[in-house]
Order: sequence, then C-alpha cells, then structure tokens
Amino acid sequence: MDSGISFFSEYRGWSCDDVISFKIVLANSTIVEASYESHAGLYRALRGGGGNFGIVTEITMATFNKAPSHYTFKQWEWSARGFVFAALALDAAAMPEGVTMIATTIAWHPSSARFVISERYVADAGVRETSSTGSTPKPEQRFGYYKSTLDMAEKMDRMNPIGFYNLFGSITVRNDAAAFVDVADIFQEIMYSATAAEDIQMYTVFNPLTVPAIKAMQKRGGNVLGLKPQDGPLMVVNLNMRWSNPADTSFLRLLFKDLLARAKQASATRNALHPLLFLNHAYEEEDVFAGYGEQSLQWLRQVRHAVDPDGIFQRLVPGYFKLGMELGSAGDTTGVTRQKDEVARRSEL
Repeated sequence: MDSGISFFSEYRGWSCDDVISFKIVLANSTIVEASYESHAGLYRALRGGGGNFGIVTEITMATFNKAPSHYTFKQWEWSARGFVFAALALDAAAMPEGVTMIATTIAWHPSSARFVISERYVADAGVRETSSTGSTPKPEQRFGYYKSTLDMAEKMDRMNPIGFYNLFGSITVRNDAAAFVDVADIFQEIMYSATAAEDIQMYTVFNPLTVPAIKAMQKRGGNVLGLKPQDGPLMVVNLNMRWSNPADTSFLRLLFKDLLARAKQASATRNALHPLLFLNHAYEEEDVFAGYGEQSLQWLRQVRHAVDPDGIFQRLVPGYFKLGMELGSAGDTTGVTRQKDEVARRSEL
C-alpha cells in the first residue's frame, strides 16, 4: 500500500495508518491476513512499502466518529504568495483548532491566463479562517467557496477526467516559508514555457505534515516511512502536470524534470530539503524507498526476501517502485524472523 494524505491526516496520520489488516496473496500462492497481531512484519511493511510483497485483495480500515466537516477554498492573486506561505508555515507549526487538513496550491489558471495561489482546508463546521501573519489579515481574495466535505470529495473526483497524460513528482521540505516561495517562483518561471501546450494543467500542492500527524503514524507499530515526531513539521510538496496532445510529451517531460531538480536544489541551498518522497506522487525515476532512511530500507528488503525469496514481484511485475533483489543486511529485524516462520508453516499446509 502507498501512504495516502487524507482529509483527516492531522488527527489520524495518513491513510495507511488506519489499516487494521491486509489480506494478501504471496508469491507462493499462500493467502495471509496481516495485522499488528499476526504477520506483524508484513503488516508494517505494507504500510508504505508499495506493491513489493504480494497482491493485496482486501483491506480492513479503522472507522471513527467525526462530526460533519466543511471544505473551504480561497484563491488569491500570485502577488499574495509570500503572505499566504507565511500563514501556511504558521499553520504547519500549530494547526488551528478544529482544522484537520490544509493544503496550499499554486497553479496555472488557463481561463484567465495567469498563475494563482489558493488555500483549501477541511475543518469542523463553523471554522471559517486559518492563520494570518501577525495582526494583518490576508490579502483580498480573488475567489472562494464553502462546501461540505462530501460535496468537495465528489467535485475533486470530477476534476480528474480520463484522457490526459500525467506527470507526478514530489519533494519534502522543512517548514520554511522562504523555501516555499522559492519553489513557487521556480514553478512559475519554468512552467510558463508549458502554458502553450494543448489543454495544459499544472499544479503544485503544499501539504503540511505536522507533529500531531507524525505522532498518529506511530500507532499499531508504526509505518515504514522512517519519520519520528521530532522530524516535524514538514511540508510534502506534490507536483502534477497533465496534457492531452502526445506531441507535447517529450518537451513537457524535460520541463518537469528541470522543475523537480531546481526545486530540490533551491530547498537544499536553504538547508530545508528532507529525504522523504511521497510514494503516491513521486516521479517515476526516483529512489523512493531510500528516502525512508537506510534502516527502513534494509528492513523492508528483509521482509521482501522473507515473503518473496525468488523476487517474483521484483522481476515479473512491471512498473512502479521496487525494493530490488538485494537482501537487507542492517537495521531492526523485529517481526522478520517470525514472518519467515509463519510463511514457511502456512506453505506446508
């Protein structure tokens, strides 16, 4: 399974952290139900380890009580970006009461032929504002609306039509408003060259990864992202470009790779670049699992070897991010030896 930012990440962690169990078919055709109580090593590996271990056929998720929430969208002119990013950094450091998700987006707005910046947040009913810098209110909005979270989820689904080519990328930066502005300015500079492409859509979304969210990730043994509360707050920056004409593909791919490289370099120059890469959104050429840290990477490889020693899902399943055939030789092996024993025992049945 991938990671999964959700509308409730502030209190629940990411989507993988609310999985109770996975039903998975292993390479030897054994069917396993992995949970914190059984096959604990495999269960943890599946929380962020991708499709390296088998075919997941069923997921049981935790449910929770939540009062009705609302989704607020606000949009500003590009000139307001410094102010909006300063407020985002404040929110990431201390999320306003009742807010469960915030995302700030920079985008090309085709109908008005300009770059814009927007903020969207999910909050309890009645919460209608997030942070501002000091006592000065945010600049006048260009556009905005207020919907139920369900209505917004349905709208977001409609905003992703079929028939487009897509590129995705992701970096993670420390909570530094100046670094956010750097990434935004690089986005505007490079992506302006793409605005003539047919049906072009371009977005970069800044998603806070707060200390409470990282604490919520530690439940049921934790996931494999290698994060601890003291690492936060962080900002997961996800980039997306989509277009309709295949003739534009080579040119847009070069622009997109340049954008990723320069955004990383600018963040590193400010000592703000973090190694985490968001698996759901990472660029196809990235070494995602190295970003989890050496200990997590080697541990994942040991689990992979325990459940798929012949590397069936490394060699015969095309695409996506692979752990490779290497056998991990370092890191915590808790759960791995037990996982080998359980797989061997079930294989004999």
